Amino acid sequence: MAAPRTWAFPGGTPERITESDPGLDGLPRGAQETVRYAAADGLEVEGVVIRPVGFENGTRYPLVVIVHGGPESQFLDAWINSYSRPGHALAERGFVVFFPNYRGSTGRGVAYSKADHRDLGGQEFADVLDGIDHLAAKGWVDPERVGMMGGSYGGYFTALAVTRYSERFAAGVELFGITNWESFLGQSDIPIENAMVHWDRWCYEHVDLCRKASPIGHIDKADTPTLILQGEKDLRVPKPQSDELYAALRWKKVPVEYVIYPREAHGFRERAHRVDTLTRTLGWMERYLGPAGPLIPAVPAEAGVIPTGWAPAH
Repeated sequence: MAAPRTWAFPGGTPERITESDPGLDGLPRGAQETVRYAAADGLEVEGVVIRPVGFENGTRYPLVVIVHGGPESQFLDAWINSYSRPGHALAERGFVVFFPNYRGSTGRGVAYSKADHRDLGGQEFADVLDGIDHLAAKGWVDPERVGMMGGSYGGYFTALAVTRYSERFAAGVELFGITNWESFLGQSDIPIENAMVHWDRWCYEHVDLCRKASPIGHIDKADTPTLILQGEKDLRVPKPQSDELYAALRWKKVPVEYVIYPREAHGFRERAHRVDTLTRTLGWMERYLGPAGPLIPAVPAEAGVIPTGWAPAH
């Protein structure tokens, strides 16, 4: 076995010689930290929180919860800011931003990552609600001004937030998320992985359970303004899933906008589409949660916006 390699630096300490993001120098950034709290059943859950720029104790701020996909994934206490996870962009505009590592997440062993089996949208979603209550108890957030966003499985959580748990959320931005577990099995390119890895149940054998776990099964409770963002060529969570949510929210007369991005698969690649997604997301949260802040300039994205009709505008 080779001996471990050691590295020598001039003066005994490493010297930084590159700067990846010089444009970030001098920009205001909210304080970021890891938070831990007890779920309703006593399980310790953790997540990452970014407080708004200019945060003051004693002031309650609007909250945006950003949920990761997978669910076998996790948020690290590192730089979190992208078109679908605009943590610091939201903090700059006066929001507390919460990134929960709910049960089912990775990073804490196999048992924790499998703790959501046979209970999709159950205790795993309750972990997020408990995190919101924890931040409210600290006096940081206004529980009447809470929004949620996420893509893929995070989009599923967001669809649940605006339907089953609508009374807890004032805004939602749902990116290519699952809305109907039964129809999803016949549409996705990963039906076996979904049924055996995430769910440990075939919906065809457990129709009632799948209906209860599906946002579409709770559309009667929907009352949360929702922005739906979907890639036209997505095979993982295909467009019909977003179509179903849009149709149901329109039927319920809930404020909803639906944007379909041409050529995009599961996750957006084109710069104009990413900028458009970010601009729309920030605007949606500011519109329904406040406070208003400066938006980045809109960039034409060739996206099909569907404010009232049933077909893409492009």
